[in-house]
Amino acid sequence: MKLPIPIFDHSVYQCSIGCWSMILIVVIAGCGHDIDRTSTNDDERAEVPTFVQTTDETFAHDVLGHPNPVVVIMSTRWCPECTKAKPHIRELANQLKDKVRFREVDVERNTFLAEKYDISQYPTFLILVDGQVKERVIGTDELSQLEPKLRPIVGPATSASHSP
Repeated sequence: MKLPIPIFDHSVYQCSIGCWSMILIVVIAGCGHDIDRTSTNDDERAEVPTFVQTTDETFAHDVLGHPNPVVVIMSTRWCPECTKAKPHIRELANQLKDKVRFREVDVERNTFLAEKYDISQYPTFLILVDGQVKERVIGTDELSQLEPKLRPIVGPATSASHSP
């Protein structure tokens, strides 16, 4: 997978006095974090764990209708911080697999959910209980707060790594 590159629109327009002018429109999308352009290894990126995707259409069933708490990862495909957070979230998901459901939403493809939950920074982690947002963690700097916010909701971990 290649990193996104700027999209160029080379359009030529004729002025009202007969001269030609070229307008160059450059669109560069980013999440405000530096992108590691030194890594070109597609296999390295392919190994990043992914989560079950939910969409505008399936969110009510996958998340709101689920009896257990649900952590929703609001992210984009191009955000390096989202990719960086996934191994930590995967580890947490494995620890809490019987108590918490984890789902991911690509906010670019599911704009209704992005707007409904006021998502403007990536990644954003929502903890929903009984269909209501109980906690919100924004960005990887706050990622260490996700587990402490989940503990009162779900109790102690069932993982062997937390056994005495």
